[in-house]
Amino acid sequence: MMKKILFIVLIPVVVWAKSPITVTETDHQIIYYAFNHEFDKGHDLVEEMIERHSESPKYYFLKLIINTFEIQAEAEDYEFEKRREFRNLKNKELIEYTENIIENFKDIERTNENTFYMANLYGYLGRMYGETRSYVSALSNVKEGKGMLEDLVEENPQFYDAYLLLGMFEYYADRLGGLTKFIAGILGFSGNRDTGMKYMKLAYQNGSLLKPIAEFILGETYLFQESNSFTALKYFERL
Repeated sequence: MMKKILFIVLIPVVVWAKSPITVTETDHQIIYYAFNHEFDKGHDLVEEMIERHSESPKYYFLKLIINTFEIQAEAEDYEFEKRREFRNLKNKELIEYTENIIENFKDIERTNENTFYMANLYGYLGRMYGETRSYVSALSNVKEGKGMLEDLVEENPQFYDAYLLLGMFEYYADRLGGLTKFIAGILGFSGNRDTGMKYMKLAYQNGSLLKPIAEFILGETYLFQESNSFTALKYFERL
């Protein structure tokens, strides 16, 4: 039942907040298309923006958001025992795609905006490696993205969109166990659950671009990690 709550229609009402990054109504529309499962519209729009702004990693990152929701939706059409095989195949494709993006932009000028999107690409790549259980690659990429975001918020504490991924790093690093916790320790990677929750809520309350993503992540975190369906439902209802 709770899974079905995620498949709802978002109304594209843009709440403009002061942000150190440039966020347009088009950017919001791309995210809304992803949430609403209007994937063809989302891909058409994001590809148009990639063509216009090919020198920026921004719209490549937003394309990955569409891809993620699209894969989740497509997986629902498979029998339960075949979903993991399907996701593994798609995750490997996304890993290759994301690595190519990072390689293409590795020498880009590190403005605050470029650094923000590059950090999110590293974080996304880490998540994909984690899904395929390649834990060393996962944690190495996560650590790279985390360091970049920490530098951003140290310089500009009001960079609220940067707190979403930082919060996810902190929260889920604290929840690691077994082999992944051991590898994380070797790599010098650690986290704090309370700090993670605080950061994710900062992104939700004040984020300019990733507010709906933060809302979604908080709902999932409360539902699946905290076993708090009451609080999770509040976030999903707002969506």
